Amino acid sequence: MEITKHQHVVPREDGWAVKVADGEKATKLFEDREDAIEFAKELAKKHNVCMVIHDENAKFEEFDCNPELSAEPEMEKEECAPAGYHEEESEMCIPKKYNERLSVNDQHVIKKGNEWAVVTEGENVAKTFPNKAYAMAYAYQTAAKNDSCMLTHYEDGDFKSIVCPPDGDPAILEIVRTYSKM
Repeated sequence: MEITKHQHVVPREDGWAVKVADGEKATKLFEDREDAIEFAKELAKKHNVCMVIHDENAKFEEFDCNPELSAEPEMEKEECAPAGYHEEESEMCIPKKYNERLSVNDQHVIKKGNEWAVVTEGENVAKTFPNKAYAMAYAYQTAAKNDSCMLTHYEDGDFKSIVCPPDGDPAILEIVRTYSKM
């Protein structure tokens, strides 16, 4: 069966469900949220669709339209490149294969205190948001306008994924349009 809709991880009274966008029935149920996310990530990767993660209140939390990249194993320092303006000794690990696309205009989505920030060159905070999803929508739109990339990071600051408009899955545009009504 070919899946053409995004995979959503949503809460239920009995745990967590993975289901297609606008689907009424769950593809699979899980007790643990992390297990549901891993399953959705595999489906998204296999079917070249996005993974959309909701929080415990069913609100949009995060999306990943590049699950193959974020599923890459942790890299050794030799496989890393500094992210655009970052110094060589930066702890940030960006796969070298993406380095030629990076620039000072890139939009980084990083956890800052209790909020998610969109950060540009020199750690300048462009805007902050209460959740990662809205920060990602803003960063993607800004990256598209500036001919740059959006880099997302885990809560601890480590690199997670990169999307460089107009490259990347066009499905990200659907998600950005849906969730960028801020």
